[in-house]
Amino acid sequence: MNSIHSLSPSYKNPTWVFFFFSLISLSLSDPRISQSGPFCGTVKTLPLTNFIPTFVKEMESLSQLVNTNHWGTNFVNSTPPMYGLAQCFQDLSHTDCLLCYAASRTKLPRCLPSISARIYLDGCFLRYDNYSFYQEATNPLIDTVNCTSKYGVEVDEVSKVEFVKNVGVLIENVTKAAVGNKGFAVAEVKGVYALAQCWKTVGSDGCRECLEKAGKAVISECLPRREGRGLNAGCYLRYSTEKFYYDNGEAQNGHGFSRTGAIVAIVLSAVAFLMLFLFAAYAGYARLLRIKEERNNIGQISTSIDRASLNFKYETLEKATDYFNPSRKIGQGGAGSVYKGTLPNGKIIAVWKLYKTNKLVEAVDPCLRDKFPGKEASDVLQIGLLCTQASVALRPSMEEVVQMLTSKDCEIPIPKQPPFLSTNALGSDSSLKSYSMDSVVLNAARKLEASYTSTESSSRDSSDVISRLEFFQK
Repeated sequence: MNSIHSLSPSYKNPTWVFFFFSLISLSLSDPRISQSGPFCGTVKTLPLTNFIPTFVKEMESLSQLVNTNHWGTNFVNSTPPMYGLAQCFQDLSHTDCLLCYAASRTKLPRCLPSISARIYLDGCFLRYDNYSFYQEATNPLIDTVNCTSKYGVEVDEVSKVEFVKNVGVLIENVTKAAVGNKGFAVAEVKGVYALAQCWKTVGSDGCRECLEKAGKAVISECLPRREGRGLNAGCYLRYSTEKFYYDNGEAQNGHGFSRTGAIVAIVLSAVAFLMLFLFAAYAGYARLLRIKEERNNIGQISTSIDRASLNFKYETLEKATDYFNPSRKIGQGGAGSVYKGTLPNGKIIAVWKLYKTNKLVEAVDPCLRDKFPGKEASDVLQIGLLCTQASVALRPSMEEVVQMLTSKDCEIPIPKQPPFLSTNALGSDSSLKSYSMDSVVLNAARKLEASYTSTESSSRDSSDVISRLEFFQK
């Protein structure tokens, strides 16, 4: 018995019915999400392009079109550009169409960051590329067949001859029917079944060209296997000894097996998770690139300070710079002067003399982006400098510190000595404190470096100076 059917889908269900139906009656549905072939392009995008956000935007746009029309094309004007096409096979119900598209959308990101990819499921097709491929019926670079069959091979010689003959007639019939029915048809010949689906964009001539090429390919390469698929640029063709498609009405009434519900639930969850993961991964990658670039742009002075040991007495720094002799001055910044010094062991150092306590606010971590009270930040830093003066007798008591921190009327004196850090204070058991102090110094140095100029004017009043140093290789 020979039969040919042409189907027209119905799209009466609103979007919320899809989700309700998915949760209540998935066991009655079979969206044919078996994977016939994923193909990833070999050309990759550059790391700094906005390709992943473009891909997500493309998939969202296609999703809306599939939900409304069962298929759609979309173009995103980006670098590189992205053209997309998604189409469900015409025998699928609206619900099964959406489920099939969700499955293809979940699997296709495995090809990223390839600039092109396509995936054939047994119920739908999804592709994106960097050129307009919509009218492409065949393409020798991508057209292929899939002869994998779970039903085995026809081994009996007599049956094999008959089987090959029937498949030939079947493919010819389904091809003619599809070309005359806007690109879709199903057919059956003596217990062998076939489905032909052309993409909406190729037209009738392109559909004929595509299906004829696919038919010749499966006949020559797949027979005598009991199943074969032609996967071309503009169409999909499949034959099988098992009926796999829906006749008119079957898709709406339900057809399938219970485990499909679990599969589809996993697919839908995976889609949501994958989209979130792609956004998070891209954001994290971009942030790491920015951080790396910022670190590379930090000058030699800041990098050296980060490596330096700060365990020096003020007297040592005075001697190293010949008591801050003007002849040793090598630069002037907005917050202080820089002097060249030589330690007893011969190492060359640069010593900062920070003056004018109203400049202390420049030492605050730049990540705060001025979102802090400047006066309070300056007061806290000044109190910290009072508490770290080299002479213990000059340091305020805790009672005085509390008063300075809590009372708005309390005047905070200017430090009379620069801070002194001892090796005991920076031992192995105080690594966290050491790191915090180094970070403060490094931030201050970065601020100084940003405001560095070559001018020679400076104040050499030693009553309100703060010293910072760094190492240079000889």
